[in-house]
Amino acid sequence: MSDIPMENSKIDAATIAAYQAAHYEVLDPIPFVLRVGEVSTRLADLLTREEVRCVGFITAWNPFSDVVTAADNSAAQTSLLNELSARGFSTVPCFGRDPSGQWPGEESLLVIGLPLEEVRQLGIKYRQNAVIWSGEKAVPELILLR
Repeated sequence: MSDIPMENSKIDAATIAAYQAAHYEVLDPIPFVLRVGEVSTRLADLLTREEVRCVGFITAWNPFSDVVTAADNSAAQTSLLNELSARGFSTVPCFGRDPSGQWPGEESLLVIGLPLEEVRQLGIKYRQNAVIWSGEKAVPELILLR
């Protein structure tokens, strides 16, 4: 699901397909993988354990899917983490991975209790094409931002 229909997106179809196929690895005490559109019992357990109704999955790496230097990615990710911490959000380290290996993996964050509008705003601020969000049904959704 997205706010911008795929046919109206500025993101090419191959990139959208890569986002949909990606494995969003949550490095919780017992790691698990999120997939767009698939119910995750592990995510449901995390929502219950943390007593929240939603989570956001976001990165500051590779703005608009343009690969940048490791130093630039690290600085942007640190800025995102600091902003989330200053706003009182807990995070779990994550990694977005292309199972085909065509796209480089990206350090990411699962943000506990992050409402949809806030993950959307952060994605726009950090120049991302899309973010992942899940409500209490524990079904990750791809949210296109452009």
